[in-house]
Amino acid sequence: MPIYEYECDDCRKNFEELVCGNNEPKKCPACGSSAIHRKLSVPANPHAAGSGCAARDAGVCSPETAPACGCGCGCGCHHHH
Repeated sequence: MPIYEYECDDCRKNFEELVCGNNEPKKCPACGSSAIHRKLSVPANPHAAGSGCAARDAGVCSPETAPACGCGCGCGCHHHH
């Protein structure tokens, strides 16, 4: 299941959601607005595909984002699995 980043058009809040199939979020968790859109994620390292770290492979983490990853792959992402 990929992790996608969204932004609310009303309150400008950024949030992440683990998406299963086509079950994308319907509203912003901060203000409840339904005016949200998925942001484009760019892979941190396109050569690391299939590395075993789902967050890194989904393009939502990089060694620069946070030194204490917690996902066990050493990628430095801020997602705790």
